[in-house]
Formats: sequence, C-alpha cells, structure tokens
Amino acid sequence: MKIASVRPFILHLPLTSDSISDSTHSITHWGVVGTKIVTTDGLEGYGFTGTHAHLAADRLITSCIGECYAPLLVGEDASDHQRLWTRLARHPSLQWVGRAGITHLALAAIDIALWDLKAKWAGLPLWSYLGGARTDALEAYNTDIGWISFDLDTLRRGSAKAGEEDGFTRIKIKVGHDDPNVDVERLAAMRKRVGSRIRIA
Repeated sequence: MKIASVRPFILHLPLTSDSISDSTHSITHWGVVGTKIVTTDGLEGYGFTGTHAHLAADRLITSCIGECYAPLLVGEDASDHQRLWTRLARHPSLQWVGRAGITHLALAAIDIALWDLKAKWAGLPLWSYLGGARTDALEAYNTDIGWISFDLDTLRRGSAKAGEEDGFTRIKIKVGHDDPNVDVERLAAMRKRVGSRIRIA
C-alpha cells in the first residue's frame, strides 16, 4: 500500500443566508479542508479538518499538508501508520511552528485519510474498522438554528421547523451575547415555541 500522491483541497461554500454568528465569529461560508491520499494500487483515503469558516486559515492548513507533509509521505507504506504519524509530528522544520494549530489540524486530516485507506484495504467502512457498533438509528440534534445573529422570529421559526417538520428531539442555541439578558430572552422564546418535548442544549 505505497502512497502515490497526497492532495489537499478546500470545500468552501457560501451560506444560503447573508451570515451567521456565534459569540466569537461571524461567517458567510462553510469551509472544510480535505486530504486525498492515493496509493499505487488505486486506493483512495480521505481525511477532513479545518476551521470550518475561515478561508485564509484553511489555505494555511492545505499549504502545510501539500508543502510540508506530502513530500514526507509519497513513496511510503500507508499501512505503517504509527511510524508515519510520528515522522510528521516530529518533523524538525514544523517543530519551529509548534505542534498545535495549523500543524495539528493538517496532521489530523492526514491521520484520518490513513485510517480510511487501511479500512478500505480491509474492505470495511471506517466506522466498522475502528470497532464502531452498528445501530439502526442515531439520535441527532440540530445545531444550525440558534445562531446569535438570528432575530427572535427566525429563531422561533427554525425551532418549530426542527421539531415539527424535521423530527429533531434536541436542538442547540448559541449563547454569548454581549448582554446576557438577550441570551435569556432568546432561550425563553425557543423554549416557549417548542415546549417541553424538545431538549435544548
């Protein structure tokens, strides 16, 4: 399972609304950094990471993957995962930058792509290869309806839609407004709209 190529990429998509905000960020796009590792026998492994919203930072991560880590991986045995991870994590030139932030996010994408390759080589989905249990249903929650930038009417409509139309039994609201009373008002409006049958995080 020799590595033939390592290609980083960015998925950067505009939001359907103008922007959304939490207590620290306001974003107009969703962004995810991806890495595609291809072996000489044609297997493709994918890993994802990123800041999820900041294109300039995501470009730094892809640069770290493509210019720093990729040359260390091409020609190596992808199944020698632990040795490769250690080699990348201890790469001398990146130790000057540090083992956090950009270098850590870049390494995470490669790590996941290597696991994905091993799972594909074994003929299993990654969750199964890693020992995950199979269930018929997984309870999810909606985390996209409670942004701080949403006014009360938008918050109420989104809460109702999540519970009544989309079937969520759990929803998330963002807090951290400059005025804590605004957070309390928003939470009360959401609770009033969905009642006690939906959990709010």
